[in-house]
Amino acid sequence: MSRIARLSITDGKNHNENGHNANETLISFGDCLLRWSDFDLLSGRNWLNDAILGFWFEYLYRIRTDQNERWCFISPEVTQFIKLSSDSEELAVFLDPLQLKSRQHIVLAVNDNEDVVLPGGAHWSLLTFSRFGLRRSKSLFTHYDSSVSKSNRGPSEATARSLAPHLGVASNGYDLRQEDCATQINSYDCGVYVVEFSDMFINQEAGEHVDWRAVTPYKIRETRTKLKDTILQLAKQT
Repeated sequence: MSRIARLSITDGKNHNENGHNANETLISFGDCLLRWSDFDLLSGRNWLNDAILGFWFEYLYRIRTDQNERWCFISPEVTQFIKLSSDSEELAVFLDPLQLKSRQHIVLAVNDNEDVVLPGGAHWSLLTFSRFGLRRSKSLFTHYDSSVSKSNRGPSEATARSLAPHLGVASNGYDLRQEDCATQINSYDCGVYVVEFSDMFINQEAGEHVDWRAVTPYKIRETRTKLKDTILQLAKQT
């Protein structure tokens, strides 16, 4: 529904530097399909699109959390719909099958595109939800924005406000915290920070100490490489 960066694919003769047809399927994993054009965004100074982030969320759910039913990773396309929807009943059609009221932790990638019809946007950030329990007296949304200006604060608030009723949480039954986290030094690594922050969030909820400000540009370059390696490894197994 919303892609930050898309390659222009005009015909079957469009090949990448490795000789693959850019529109050719690289991997089908769970509910996600990646083409070589998506994979190529991980090289160089490119924004990540919703296909890459959707794949990563699928990976986190299936591999990192071993499909633990306490977790839910909502795809970027659905998150965009949540953010912009003004019809709670229509939204319920999409969200009720996810059984969100029984989930302890929910992970979403938010972007700043405000157009209901056209794809676009210029920035990704991470929004998480953790239900109240032994560690917290109130359910908590936390927003991790790698931009210096924290430009996705508004979109994160709109997403949380729209999503809360479908979690069984009243409008005064949750807090939304803007996390003091590491910031990017360029205009294109926001999606990679979402990848890294979402992995860190799982570690934190498993009881590990996490320093949200300690993510360096070098670590982000490593994360791009790790994600490429993960995709290629899984592609060989399928």
